[in-house]
Amino acid sequence: MRHARVTPLPLALIFLAGLTFTLSADASPRDGKKKAGNEQLPAAVVQAVVRANFGKFRLCYEAALRNCPNLSGRVVVNFTIQPNGTVSRADTKGSDIPEVAVSKCVAERFKELVFPTFDGPPIKVTYPVTFSPGG
Repeated sequence: MRHARVTPLPLALIFLAGLTFTLSADASPRDGKKKAGNEQLPAAVVQAVVRANFGKFRLCYEAALRNCPNLSGRVVVNFTIQPNGTVSRADTKGSDIPEVAVSKCVAERFKELVFPTFDGPPIKVTYPVTFSPGG
């Protein structure tokens, strides 16, 4: 079986490549009291969780690589992290990989991620994942 190489982008490049965070409109607790958990979720933490789960994304890619050995490209995923650390929504913003199944599978795997809890509104993230055949 041919192994795929998933290329994680260094943090600086992720920001240049489009990793973005957006807070929901309601940015303060309704009762004015702080809850347990982190007050924010740093980009480095998001990157660490995504990187720790690259094996899941790679499996999506390797399934398509069997039929198209030169398959490569990038999938950009939009996802929303809830304050309890779960991902409530994940979909592809775009992809230059011709196999649609890869993009759908990667978005589904993002829904399985679990992040540290934090205070505040949900966080919307755009995250690019680059795939290329490995040796």
